[in-house]
Amino acid sequence: SQTTMPNQISSNPFHQYLASRLAEKVAKHHLAVWYDPREEFLGFIAELRGQPEITACTAETVTLGSGPVRLICKNGSLFETKLVAEPFVSGESVEPLLVYLPGERVDQPTLNVLLELERAGTPIEWKLAQMARHCLQEFISPDQIDQVLKGEGSITYADIVSVLAKLQDSGGGKGGSRGGGGSGSIL
Repeated sequence: SQTTMPNQISSNPFHQYLASRLAEKVAKHHLAVWYDPREEFLGFIAELRGQPEITACTAETVTLGSGPVRLICKNGSLFETKLVAEPFVSGESVEPLLVYLPGERVDQPTLNVLLELERAGTPIEWKLAQMARHCLQEFISPDQIDQVLKGEGSITYADIVSVLAKLQDSGGGKGGSRGGGGSGSIL
């Protein structure tokens, strides 16, 4: 049967957008340390892993962009995360690696634990609304984007996915009537 999770994901433009941006970072630096202080991207990570929750800190293989990448998600301890990541960065060739740190900020002094990792690769700290804005630009006008993101603080990954799904279903987007009088809300 072909009812695999990736098919569902492939029709989700926001997932594709984030995956391709991450794939670029990992391809360029071999290692990206992704800080997600507000845990805004847990939904994306769940789709990527095909698992709803992070229950253990292990190295998993996921597909990012066109190729396989090792994904390590923090589950509790940063020391544990570092231990799991070390075998992948200590060798000569660095396997493409993405280390995801929900609830952590780049500028926290406690993160010196992961400083070597970060120096070996590149840090990422994205805001969901900012990434959504970039992705939505391909589909709707700036005014509509402002409307979608006006509750910026409370907007979730799932909200953006559902807005894009509605746009795709209705055939809406830039080709349609931009700002046409009574075109209903897309929220």
